[in-house]
Amino acid sequence: MPQCPRGALSYQEGIVYWNEDICTGCDTCIKTCPTFSSPKVQQYTPEGLWRKLQPNTTFVSGISVSGGEPGLQMGFLMEFFRIVKSASNLTTLIETNGYTEPEEYRKLFPFLDMALVDLKIMDASKHKQLTGQDNSKVLETIRYLHGNGKLQGVNEVIIPGYHTDEDITCAARFLAELDPAIPFRLLRFRPHGTTGEALGWESPAENAMDRFVKLAQLQGLKNVSRSL
Repeated sequence: MPQCPRGALSYQEGIVYWNEDICTGCDTCIKTCPTFSSPKVQQYTPEGLWRKLQPNTTFVSGISVSGGEPGLQMGFLMEFFRIVKSASNLTTLIETNGYTEPEEYRKLFPFLDMALVDLKIMDASKHKQLTGQDNSKVLETIRYLHGNGKLQGVNEVIIPGYHTDEDITCAARFLAELDPAIPFRLLRFRPHGTTGEALGWESPAENAMDRFVKLAQLQGLKNVSRSL
């Protein structure tokens, strides 16, 4: 395909094939696609993915699965984490948006050590504006995972124009009422790799990030951090 400067893509019988060996990761293919889809997708069985990762397992202490949204692949995750646990001493973690039904998460519990939940924003109307959904299911998931000893922490990406002092105060108060020891990490929004409206969003200023950390701590949370 001519759009790829390295010739790593080919088109045969309606299917795009990606040659990983000569790809340089420039992402021209994604930028060229009108829907920003990636042709660099590979399909694995749970056993196949474990074989792919196994040579590197002596250098890590655990395996984390993020997204997309791992909760949409619960059957695959159950079998993959079962294999991980049966073949190694590695810990297992998922990073989830919290929209999967609680009973679906429970199916993972025999093989899942930890879960990180992405809380987009505490204000329900702003959450719907950002995602098209309210955040009641996310808050329920946070409570559920914490109550079952699986919540490793909560992340929140800070977007100027959306996140205010009140938003951070309310989120931190919600978590502190559950457990003051819950780790709460504030992540600075970066426009790299975004599309659409998000391309016009700015990264929050240093003083705003520092202020939000202090506000969260004032609500009683003992483990608040932020990205650089």
